[in-house]
Amino acid sequence: MKRSILIYREENIEISNAEIELVRQVYRNIRKNRRAGLIIDFSEDNNLLLRLIVSELMYKYYELKTPFAFITDSTGKRFVNESLKELRTKRDSSSLYRLLIQNPIKQNKVFDINRDTKNLKIFNYFIFFRVPNIFESLNEFYGHKVLILTKRDKNKVGDRIKSIVSDLKHSGWAYLEVSVKNKNKRQIEKDDVKISLIDDHDLSSLLKEILDALSNSNGSTNDIEALINFYFTLPIKLKSYNELQYEHTHNSNLEQLPSEQIAKNNKLCPRDSLMFNLLFQKMENHLLDTNLKFNHVLLRAKALNELGKTVSLLLPNRNYSEMFSEVIADTDYKNIIEADNIWYPELISRDVLMDEIIIDTIMIPFVPSNTVLDDVLTIAEDVIFVLYPEEVLILEHFTNMSQDDNIMHDSTEFNSNLKINQRGCSSTKTSKFTDLKKYMNNNFRDFKRGFHYTSYSGFLRSLDADDDIEEVSDLDDMNRSINYKIICAEGNIIESSSLEHVILFEKGFYSPIYASKLKKNQEFIVISSETKLKYLEREIESHRNNRLLSNMEYESLIGYIAEWKSALKSVLKEYELKEIYSKLNHDGYRYNYVTIKNWFKGLENDPKKSAINSILNTNTNIGPRDEETIKIFGEIFDLPQLIQNYRFISASMKHFRTNNRIAGRRAMKNIVMDLKQGNLELPKHKVKKITSKEQ
Repeated sequence: MKRSILIYREENIEISNAEIELVRQVYRNIRKNRRAGLIIDFSEDNNLLLRLIVSELMYKYYELKTPFAFITDSTGKRFVNESLKELRTKRDSSSLYRLLIQNPIKQNKVFDINRDTKNLKIFNYFIFFRVPNIFESLNEFYGHKVLILTKRDKNKVGDRIKSIVSDLKHSGWAYLEVSVKNKNKRQIEKDDVKISLIDDHDLSSLLKEILDALSNSNGSTNDIEALINFYFTLPIKLKSYNELQYEHTHNSNLEQLPSEQIAKNNKLCPRDSLMFNLLFQKMENHLLDTNLKFNHVLLRAKALNELGKTVSLLLPNRNYSEMFSEVIADTDYKNIIEADNIWYPELISRDVLMDEIIIDTIMIPFVPSNTVLDDVLTIAEDVIFVLYPEEVLILEHFTNMSQDDNIMHDSTEFNSNLKINQRGCSSTKTSKFTDLKKYMNNNFRDFKRGFHYTSYSGFLRSLDADDDIEEVSDLDDMNRSINYKIICAEGNIIESSSLEHVILFEKGFYSPIYASKLKKNQEFIVISSETKLKYLEREIESHRNNRLLSNMEYESLIGYIAEWKSALKSVLKEYELKEIYSKLNHDGYRYNYVTIKNWFKGLENDPKKSAINSILNTNTNIGPRDEETIKIFGEIFDLPQLIQNYRFISASMKHFRTNNRIAGRRAMKNIVMDLKQGNLELPKHKVKKITSKEQ
């Protein structure tokens, strides 16, 4: 690999001597140690170097003229495919993807570990990436193996990573540490991170009671200490949590409240069981109808929004992210923190890996792991923690942040009650937090052991242990959907696309699934665009406060978005993505390559179908947020319809962008419910064979 022969996202790649040497070391290890394996440990986040090493690995295996299997998760599959599509040499306009994956002569394949890992015996070379759940069984794969180990994987595995790496080394694996920092990596300083304190005197008093009881307990209290973290991390009132938890079942570790878990814990003596059950019930009663953390987040978000900030929110897991979206969906606050801007750690990890986004201001109402915090500092302009005073001890332990430098002294302005399905502020006393250290010493001087940092780390891992992201990697070089033909057992042929949902019927259950994920002999139901739109209209209108829109008005809104999709389609007929990028940035405009690429994501042959899919599907892009961008696009590519209607197109996009994400999820849920209850009757089909063809 020479210093600047590669182009990535239409920019020349400048590779340092240290990076070139690392790539060479990878190649030497592959040649030298074919029978065992190689661990490539990324102790520093350097995504460009990661992309280069991945492509170099795949290219070297390609040169050896033997098929290789790249085993990863859905995010890793998307990362690999898009990296190879966006990398090319200066001499060749074709991407590496066409050479290494699409080449019909080769049998190279990228596998999603959660979906399609059959028939692996034909491979002699394996690359493993983002699969911590199989780290301890890697030696069961026969052939040469490479494990790409990231900070995210280590965080998922926890303390076990040391023994896993040691065992692999002992069995003959070579080890290579990648500690070269990315000189282009942006990161804000921790001194610029702020802490906004929540004044909930009653919660602090209850916590002190629990910690007093822990000190006086005769038995083991490790399980009890870990349960306290539930109350710290809960971002909504407990009543809402109880109502929504059965609809959001991504995590099986939080099915019971702490008081219920205490009652069923047979390791506790009867005295401790009764005492802690009563204390935890008091805490849960306190949080049942009001949660000052929830109030504080919304009020500060509103204040930031009034200053012109786009506010994002990071929550501990996918469950909480969806629950929070549901709670604010029918309030004015849905316009302040949009559903698309409510994150959880796996999403942050994905977007840092994909290098696709910069966040304006992000609020974090819990203490994340150091790995997650590093990811946030990479993509956020401003970070504000919203914490109880007691959580600051945990934050200091993980980050070494200074209380004095980071406390926001206007916090008391946001410790008031909100009229959002909450009955009232239970806090009867006010703490100004002018001296946090004095406050903590007066109240929690003898209880630092109760903040149990190790159990908190384990609690965080259990919170998001089952989180995943339904990625779509089945897109062509231009980021459009890939068309599929589903040959059914009954003889008919159904055409679909990689970003279109059907309903899988399996073992008596109905569940949405991408058509591209269907497998042989599975039964499924096709939901037409018209049916999806009807349910979406019904869902949006049932939660609107103003007058209902007529069907004609909805058709008009969809039609404007379809005009944008049609314009994109016509431009793609004449230009490649790199040419579109070049023309848009020619006259002093600065448009990000990824932003442009995402406009085309999931584009269908039928513009109206593209419009409907972009409204219902979070994996697609409705269009630019700035109306001027639509006009400029029309002017550069001579599209009179866009120039004439750009304001109407932008207004339509804004309408559905505000309403679609939660409504789309509810609409699909209602379709599934009506199918189950017999209120919606549609024919079932059985898969015989699926074939794909790029547009």
